[in-house]
Amino acid sequence: MYRIPRYSITLTKDGSFKSEIKKITKAEDAYEIMKPMMENLPVEHFQIIMLDAKCQVIGTSLVTIGTINENIVTPIEIFQRAILANSKAIILVHNHPSGDPKPSREDIALTKQIVEGGKILQIAVLDHIIIGDDKFISLKVDGYI
Repeated sequence: MYRIPRYSITLTKDGSFKSEIKKITKAEDAYEIMKPMMENLPVEHFQIIMLDAKCQVIGTSLVTIGTINENIVTPIEIFQRAILANSKAIILVHNHPSGDPKPSREDIALTKQIVEGGKILQIAVLDHIIIGDDKFISLKVDGYI
């Protein structure tokens, strides 16, 4: 006879921060929410903004921390958080410690992969914001999504 473990999963609130923006209506809103936490970091951080059906912010979640020029992220890590928060949509956000927010080929490929995963899970991937020094790039605005 085998002993099969039973598991439960929970979403734990890990603090909060203040923002004047409650609803995301444009790329700049996502940037303004995340800029204080992500600008001028010495290594790449990949986070998501989780949204309800009305694009109101449910919360944010740090997905991974990388190195000065790369970050390994998988759709599983991203959607795990979004599902636990009952998100209807997410916005991907990461920083470039170099200060140049221009997306790499890897950034674009990962974004497309996550968008496809979101379609299957019925969680819309609205944008991918890359933060640099006092500026940002929106992959949606730039036509990659």
